[in-house]
Amino acid sequence: MTRGRKPEVNQEQSLDWLKRFENGETYKEIGDKDGFDERTVKKYINKIREHKETIQARTMVYKEALEKHFKDLTALARRLDQLVMAGKSVTAEQKDPPFRALAEHLPKSKLWANLSKWENFFTEIEAARERFQGAIKNEILADKTLKSAYGSGMMDADNLSKALVLVADSLLHGYKGIRAEDSLNPEPTDNPELVVGRFGGFNIGTLPPERLPALVTAVSAIENRLTTFKEFTALKEMLERKQVVKEEAHAILTTIVLKRVVSGRCAYCPF
Repeated sequence: MTRGRKPEVNQEQSLDWLKRFENGETYKEIGDKDGFDERTVKKYINKIREHKETIQARTMVYKEALEKHFKDLTALARRLDQLVMAGKSVTAEQKDPPFRALAEHLPKSKLWANLSKWENFFTEIEAARERFQGAIKNEILADKTLKSAYGSGMMDADNLSKALVLVADSLLHGYKGIRAEDSLNPEPTDNPELVVGRFGGFNIGTLPPERLPALVTAVSAIENRLTTFKEFTALKEMLERKQVVKEEAHAILTTIVLKRVVSGRCAYCPF
């Protein structure tokens, strides 16, 4: 009588054998019950065990790599948030691979539109400040009271307009900043008949020392008119829009940081 071939041992049976072996059955006991030689049982148990260990090891490597990947992405989100909350540009971060990775993970996020607006605000606000400074300078040059306050000295309209833009900045952001009444002080020159008018860090021209009170009064009058400039209103509205973008970006970045897991995939994903 011809002896029939044993059926192939499939993965399901190998796993069953491994489970039974781990629960205390011997190779021989398993083989006797299932009609296989104990050497065959041992061979397939070892084979499926190696397969499982390989999968487990690979899974662990992927898990650790993925955790590190997510840490890189959340660390980037934290840095971006810190820059935005500090009112700084994020341009430098955009050049790094993690930025591209986060963008690929979250292509439909509103974060990217907000960050683009955020960066645009820097050039837009700088241009608006320059326009404001130009308008202030025109006001200075047209102010006869201010001109007369310098007496026999000489006004520096450029520096005075720069100083007054700083005054406007403080008004826009809600702090006192420099003011002529307590920050416009005389500094001696080589000419005993003239002093330098020092307004904060700016040299705003020379004048006879006795004319300083008149200069303080004239500059204070312009300070009081700063909020009436259309350029001041334009800057204020721009800063308000910037604040909205800041808060929206902060909310999105905070969510990414606290979730610790970022949906989607990117070119740097370890799977």
